[in-house]
Amino acid sequence: MTEHETPHETVRALLPAYSLGALDPEEERLCQAHLQDCPACRAELQTYRQVATALLLAAPAPAAPPGLRAALLRRVTAPPPAPAAPREALWPRLAAVAAGLALGLLLAGNILLSLQVRGLEGRLRAAEAALDLMTRPTMTVRELRGTEPAAGARGRLYLVPDHRQALLVVADLPAPPADRVYQLWLIRDGQRISGGLFRVDAQGRAWVLVQAPEPLGQYQAVGVTVEPAGGSPGPTGQRVLWGTLSG
Repeated sequence: MTEHETPHETVRALLPAYSLGALDPEEERLCQAHLQDCPACRAELQTYRQVATALLLAAPAPAAPPGLRAALLRRVTAPPPAPAAPREALWPRLAAVAAGLALGLLLAGNILLSLQVRGLEGRLRAAEAALDLMTRPTMTVRELRGTEPAAGARGRLYLVPDHRQALLVVADLPAPPADRVYQLWLIRDGQRISGGLFRVDAQGRAWVLVQAPEPLGQYQAVGVTVEPAGGSPGPTGQRVLWGTLSG
């Protein structure tokens, strides 16, 4: 805390890192004591935790490489670039939480986005694209629900309506046979357009950077089917996930 900061300002600056469990014991105790008597900070903390929960829906929890925790802590505790009204000031801090989580989960876990990008440079470009998407103020989330024979599967599609890329996060989706792959379909006026192929890990999870020929806001729904390896020009297998994009 600087000589010009109040305890409230100090704790508020620590809330993003507090929501991630990334504070040292002394800072954590400071936050806990202040939160008992500050409804505004409790409400802001709840917002950060909602962001974290959304991003962690289907993410694995691998051990982070040495130094990554400190690097993410520096990122999420960075102050907003300029003062703003309370509602506006909250977004840069939410963006920092989203950025830290997305970057950590995409890179610390060595998760391969299902575009099957090769090499470190390709993975970094894919991670940067996902990170840019997740930190845009107009980003929205659409829920995907499992259908038989994968009724327990679930997913979320993070998208910006006027962009052509989206991030699909999938959990509890059974692995298909070795000669099969999952294919995502973007649906508009009865037409099915492929949004990419992907596989899941041993726990049924996947992160997929979806590529659409048109802005995502122009499509009405999205589905995932089981297809032959290499994909199909149109759906031929069972549908395992489904969700609407409109409304």
